[in-house]
Amino acid sequence: MKSSSTYGRPRPRLIRLTLALLLVSASLGVSWGTALAQDPKPTVALNLGAMSGDPIWDSAATATPLALDAQGKPSIVLIKVPAGTRPASAHVTNDGSVRFAVVLSGTLYYADGHEVRPERETAYEAGSVLLIHSGTKHWVAAREADVALLLSAASPEHLPATVRSQLPE
Repeated sequence: MKSSSTYGRPRPRLIRLTLALLLVSASLGVSWGTALAQDPKPTVALNLGAMSGDPIWDSAATATPLALDAQGKPSIVLIKVPAGTRPASAHVTNDGSVRFAVVLSGTLYYADGHEVRPERETAYEAGSVLLIHSGTKHWVAAREADVALLLSAASPEHLPATVRSQLPE
């Protein structure tokens, strides 16, 4: 995939990484002013491939917590779904939070519903951002290639107007 243009359009990889950084800072409650006032620390590029995860979805994928909230629950999670993964059943999270799912790599096949029905799936390329409400039964699949997702949990009351304006009533 071409990541730049002679016409000055934004680079998709840079946009994805910037969005991921913003989601991480928002989930951790870090403001840019606070971050700039502290002693500078070097930027670290995490080697996500070297991070092992815990099996989820009947061992069909892995989840690696990258940050914890004040209660010690994962607030940012790396999900790795191997190529060829097809869900056995739909799953749901009922904690009152919304999840931002950023597709970091691969093509994610996703659908809402109680029954897994591949004909209902939509393909989301790397760079796509989904918002999944608590209580929404859904499933994911990876067909051609491995998929990496970055999930970030947030309180629905703290969504800015720019996000709320895109949600169904």
